[in-house]
Amino acid sequence: MTQKTTKQIDQSFKSHPSFPQLELRSTYNSKQAYKAHSHSEFSIGAIERGTTQIQYAGKSHLANEGQLVLIEPHKVHSCNPYGGQQRSYQMLYIDNQWYQNKLTSL
Repeated sequence: MTQKTTKQIDQSFKSHPSFPQLELRSTYNSKQAYKAHSHSEFSIGAIERGTTQIQYAGKSHLANEGQLVLIEPHKVHSCNPYGGQQRSYQMLYIDNQWYQNKLTSL
């Protein structure tokens, strides 16, 4: 299993050699805000603590502890701590081509 840690934010990225198409990002007690951006991967987020304000598809949403966030590949979004408070979350990034191939092979 590969793991890399970012120093400025309490977060880590993990992947397993058997599944290079998947990467798990774990972020803890973060107030870090992000500009609007997109990913080539399909992303599934799980809010573990706090509230995250999501800008996605021209709308604003709040995601609270215990909720999931689904973000399609190449869709511009931002996910930021609500009210400047800390939040903790897990994000699973799934290679989109691999995912599409799996869906069509069912």
